[in-house]
Amino acid sequence: MKTKNGLLKNGFKFTLFFGTMILLLGCQPDNPPPNNNSNNTGSLTLKWNLTIDGQNYSYSVDYPNSSGAGSVYSISGNNGQITLAKEYPATEILSISKAGMTNIGNYTFTSSNFGSDNSIYFMSNFQIGYSNSYGGSTNVEITSFSPNSVASAGSSGAGLVKGTISGTIGRASGGVANISGSFEALRNN
Repeated sequence: MKTKNGLLKNGFKFTLFFGTMILLLGCQPDNPPPNNNSNNTGSLTLKWNLTIDGQNYSYSVDYPNSSGAGSVYSISGNNGQITLAKEYPATEILSISKAGMTNIGNYTFTSSNFGSDNSIYFMSNFQIGYSNSYGGSTNVEITSFSPNSVASAGSSGAGLVKGTISGTIGRASGGVANISGSFEALRNN
């Protein structure tokens, strides 16, 4: 039987690989600009903001003119995966993976349902500082789910998955921290 740390490491490896592939393949600068835009400039704006333990993190970038960071939603099997990433001045990644998170709805992450198909964690400079494996109860609400994805409609027809994050999340150092935020992620598939 795998320990929570073993599952977290395997989940981290899967998410890092999968998230990197999505960002590299899904955000290619040669793609034509999408026509389903949120800023009326011919491109989608991928953005996220997050407050954890009183610290604010945010990022915004236009797609397809992305530097390889931003926010992406994808489906792997029955798992919905949201990756929010920032590269500079520090690498910051919030990874959310949940079985059945494939449409509008509320999704809860706790230590009792932690696993490779039910995980949320935040890392800075590749150090995991917060995760539902350490405790807390984090709610992710998907409020808008585009029927169009890069895979189904190409980058010119791709849409956004939008939502909010709230609740608490466990600290690697012990205890729980408040977490809140929102995201607008490119629907990759």
